[in-house]
Amino acid sequence: MENILSWENCLNKHIRRVQVDTSKAKSAHKLFQIRKEELKNKKAAFMKLEDYYEIIKELTSALMILDGLKSSNHECIVSYFAHRYPDHKYEAEKLHELKNIRNNIQYEASIPEDEYLTKNELEFIHIVDMLEHELLKELSIS
Repeated sequence: MENILSWENCLNKHIRRVQVDTSKAKSAHKLFQIRKEELKNKKAAFMKLEDYYEIIKELTSALMILDGLKSSNHECIVSYFAHRYPDHKYEAEKLHELKNIRNNIQYEASIPEDEYLTKNELEFIHIVDMLEHELLKELSIS
C-alpha cells in the first residue's frame, strides 16, 4: 500500500487558502448527521464502507474550511488528518486504507469482503466520533 502523501507536498500542490467559512462547516455537520442516520439503514457492507469514508471526508473537510484550507484531492484530505492529528497515526493509516478501498469500489467495481467492515467498523466509528467532537468544539456547538 502506498504511503500517505506528505503534508508539504499537499501544501505546495493541492491545498489552497480560502476564507474561513463557519456556515459551510455547520452545513457539513448537518450533512454528516443525515448521512450518519442513513448509514444505519444500509445492509451491504461495501455501501457502509463508502458512507464511512464520505462521513470522515466531510468532517475533515469541514475542519479544513475552519482552518481556511481547501484540498483539490482526497489524498490531501487524508494528509491533513495525519498532519492535524500526529498522535493518531494508526487512525490516519486506517483512513488512507479506507480511501483506497472506497476508490476500488467506485472506480474498479471491486467489492471488499464483508469481514473488512466487521474487523474495522469500530475504528471507523472512533474516527467519526473524534472528528465530530473536534468540529463541534471548533464551532462551539453542543
